[in-house]
Amino acid sequence: LLVSDGPEASTGLGGQSKLLFEAATAAGWHVTLANLCLGPPHFPPRFFHAQGMVPTYLVDTPIPPDSAGYILDEVRPDAVLALCDPWMLGALPTYRGVTNKLHLWTTCDHEIFPDSFRTMFESCASLVFMADFGARSWGPLVKRNKPGQRTLTIPHAVDGELFRILKPEEGPARFRAQYGIEGYFVALHVGRNSWRKQQPLLIEGWARFVESLPEAECAKVLLYLHTEEQSAPTIRAGDDPVTNLYAALYSGWNLPKYLERNYSEQVRGTIRFSRREIPKQALVGMYNVADVHVLTSFGEGFGVPLIEAQACGRANIAADNTTTPEIVGGEPCSEAAVPLAGFGSKAFAVWEHEARGEGAPFGYRVPCNSFQVQPDFSGKRPLVDCDALAAALLDAHRLWRRGCDNEGFSLNAPEATERRRAWTLARYGWPEVRAKWTELLKQIREELPR
Repeated sequence: LLVSDGPEASTGLGGQSKLLFEAATAAGWHVTLANLCLGPPHFPPRFFHAQGMVPTYLVDTPIPPDSAGYILDEVRPDAVLALCDPWMLGALPTYRGVTNKLHLWTTCDHEIFPDSFRTMFESCASLVFMADFGARSWGPLVKRNKPGQRTLTIPHAVDGELFRILKPEEGPARFRAQYGIEGYFVALHVGRNSWRKQQPLLIEGWARFVESLPEAECAKVLLYLHTEEQSAPTIRAGDDPVTNLYAALYSGWNLPKYLERNYSEQVRGTIRFSRREIPKQALVGMYNVADVHVLTSFGEGFGVPLIEAQACGRANIAADNTTTPEIVGGEPCSEAAVPLAGFGSKAFAVWEHEARGEGAPFGYRVPCNSFQVQPDFSGKRPLVDCDALAAALLDAHRLWRRGCDNEGFSLNAPEATERRRAWTLARYGWPEVRAKWTELLKQIREELPR
């Protein structure tokens, strides 16, 4: 029984479901999917058949007791693999039919975890973390769990055949010409309009970057927000987020209204929205058109757009929290986070050993300067420093301008893009991650009663 988003959902869990389904069926397992999310409307009471997963159930989250009981009675699984946040499982781990069968692939995206997760973890035969940050952060809790419990890290994967560096004849230049952005510095943000992604901080950092440019250059920069213009439910115009904290935390924003109320026409003119639900092939084109990808979340369980961008050869500018240090450069390929010239110690460029001081940086990690505390279990959420974000954008823009005169020294020179892609696929490529799932499934099968 696979508890996760469906393989066609445009989510990180959806992509991993597809990968795990392929690995499990290849190893001889019969897979049933308890589908947590399929895109809007999320929870209609109907059956959904996808990619040979039969039967598949669409259920609410957290999984209510009646759904959990019904699914377990129908499926009677030998193993339950849950690819989701622990709270999504609801009543499922309390059922006897799940005892010693639950293998949880889970996230950690904050520095304080709720103690209530202990019972959940104690019911797991395997605790699989999607990033080393989760394993380190929840290590003390894991150590108190039952003897013999398996703990390991299996990251998200990126399909390197789909997310790739496009050749010139495949259309990036044509796309720029079609949308009238030839000669523009283009930053791209990919993510849901949600409390986690913190688009207002991204917009503020972008605004400070734009306002620091000479007036002539302001007309040649562009931020594409590949997100929903308005999230639902959203904070109504005029609401005070302090008095509506829950809505501010757990929904997104009316971003056009936010821009209209807070920013000049000059800044608003440099920001465009891209429709969220587009074919993945179109998203690959957007990564290739962009000069840099920007993610300013206050915490990621993993951060799939980061590896998608790097697989397309693009540098990331990302908040230096939770999983970002592993993905943007990572310790295996960077000597240090090097302060950007002229900006003190505020913004950091990540360089590879052989490329330090030459060519283009691998990416940028932007420090955080404050915290937001969740009201439900006091999780600390680090907020990105908007001045440091503007500094990183300025440095990327400087390298982009340098590349206008000499492509070999640009932010996305061919050698730099290939380095980013190769490093990413060696760690997060589809074959490498699938092999880890295959090994785990083999161990689970060997432990089943004969």
